[in-house]
Amino acid sequence: MTPPMTIPDELKRSTPRSVALTRSGKTTVLFFVLLLPAVIAEGAWEYAHPGAPRSLLQTAGVIGLCFLFAIAGNLWRVSRQMRLLSYGRGAVARTTGEFRRVRFTSRHTIRRYRLQCEFTLLNGATCKTMVESGPNLPGANTEIVIVYDPDEPKKAMLYPALMLTLKPR
Repeated sequence: MTPPMTIPDELKRSTPRSVALTRSGKTTVLFFVLLLPAVIAEGAWEYAHPGAPRSLLQTAGVIGLCFLFAIAGNLWRVSRQMRLLSYGRGAVARTTGEFRRVRFTSRHTIRRYRLQCEFTLLNGATCKTMVESGPNLPGANTEIVIVYDPDEPKKAMLYPALMLTLKPR
């Protein structure tokens, strides 16, 4: 039998805690910074040359625009993760076994799921929330570490985060 899970020491530090981008987070920001000027330049070229025949560059611009929206969605997740890691409170939660697939993920990308779990707040109340998980779903009644917003406990995420990490002291 495995020992009970505990809250990691870095989550027990006082808030606000310092955070840093992981390799995945840095890659996302880099792609956004490189892709944004390319999409803007493509839009300016199209505006300056109306009715010009479609070229490979223009097709790449449309694909780049799609990637830009996807990356912007990931950057929104970075800001949410940053807020929760900086000011959130750690807790050990128990999964209920209920989950649902996140919409708008294709079958060729890594599937994401929203997993329901419940945990105990500092005042002793029990709170149920949904956290996002990758394809490796923990089974029902499994302990996981989450970080939640003390003011709105239903806002929570799995720990460790994909895009951010806590800086060591």
